[in-house]
Amino acid sequence: AKIETVGESLSAGITSIIEDLGMEDQISIVGRPSRSVLYFPGVDEKESLLRRTALMQQCILRGLLYFCVHVPCLAHGQEELDFTLAVMEPALKEFSHALNDNNLGRLVKGSPVKAIFRKA
Repeated sequence: AKIETVGESLSAGITSIIEDLGMEDQISIVGRPSRSVLYFPGVDEKESLLRRTALMQQCILRGLLYFCVHVPCLAHGQEELDFTLAVMEPALKEFSHALNDNNLGRLVKGSPVKAIFRKA
């Protein structure tokens, strides 16, 4: 029950930030609270990987190792939730600015992440 509760709080917090930035059409969270992912609807895989990379790197710059996948565990509590949301707010804000400027590439250092563990 704790894992679901933490996952619900995380999803609600990130969704609130997304809504505050007016990005509901650009980003959503899909899946169960105990195992959800950040989803970029309406874009092809190449653009989705670029967006994912840009957001991941913005989170890493702020001290959060983030993969756009949410898998809470029993060790996660309010402190971890607060830290994650405190990082996500400015990271998503910067991401939103770059997306609105049609210049996500400026946020990406190196190559975008690649899909792995796919069947051929």
